[in-house]
Amino acid sequence: MKRISYIIVTLILLAGCTRQEPVIDEIVMSKDNYKLDYKEQTLTLEFETNAEYRFEIGADWITLIEADSRSLESYAHSFAVAENTMQDERSTYIKIVAGEVEYTVTVTQ
Repeated sequence: MKRISYIIVTLILLAGCTRQEPVIDEIVMSKDNYKLDYKEQTLTLEFETNAEYRFEIGADWITLIEADSRSLESYAHSFAVAENTMQDERSTYIKIVAGEVEYTVTVTQ
């Protein structure tokens, strides 16, 4: 009986000592480069992430206009892109920062 009690106590202690693997932050996107025409338009980025995120935008001709969370990990965000009135092509980035990872999308207009 003493041996059975020892085994039960050992199993309870082992069950309480399970280690959890650390969660690694990630961002999943299907596209990282957008080439747009010169007109004013809306650009929608769709991505998946398992962490809280934020955006960094490299130019003032792109602004965040709305957010649409489709599920707990899948997101769609729209950005207003102003008309390019210059004859030269312009380029910038939208960076998604989620936890410890970054994903940069290049936008050329």
